[in-house]
Amino acid sequence: MDKTSKKMANVLILTSVLIVILISSLILSANFVPSKYLNDFSEHPDEEIIPHEVLREQTFSFSDSYVLSTGETFKLPDNYNLIPKQIDIEGRRAWLEVSRNGDFVDDQVLTISDDLGSGWDVYSEDGNQLMFRIYLHDVYQNKIDSVSTESVCVVHIEMV
Repeated sequence: MDKTSKKMANVLILTSVLIVILISSLILSANFVPSKYLNDFSEHPDEEIIPHEVLREQTFSFSDSYVLSTGETFKLPDNYNLIPKQIDIEGRRAWLEVSRNGDFVDDQVLTISDDLGSGWDVYSEDGNQLMFRIYLHDVYQNKIDSVSTESVCVVHIEMV
């Protein structure tokens, strides 16, 4: 094997290793399935919202965790929406708002906690019925591209 062939072989091996590292980091990232595929529980059939390749991996649960960006509207059953208004990475907290049909219902600043009793109980507009229990699991900066980042929070939502 001449020197040129050895150099090409080394370049191919290095390129293969870099590709494996890149793919591994994508798989291990918290946003492997983008939140845009997980945030709409409207009347549309799942096939219209979620691509088939994602649908096989993710199913809707009435008790599950979701990754949300600041200002993103997360649609919940009965025309309720959850919106992260502000995310404080250093303070490890997030200001969340719940609305229904565009009308404000309630808001709360949640801090990250492992205590299951620290969740936010969201009641119906009339205050008589417990609708959701929301827990904040994590906050972090999500890298969008080489220049931009966005603040995201991981919330666990239990539909009651």
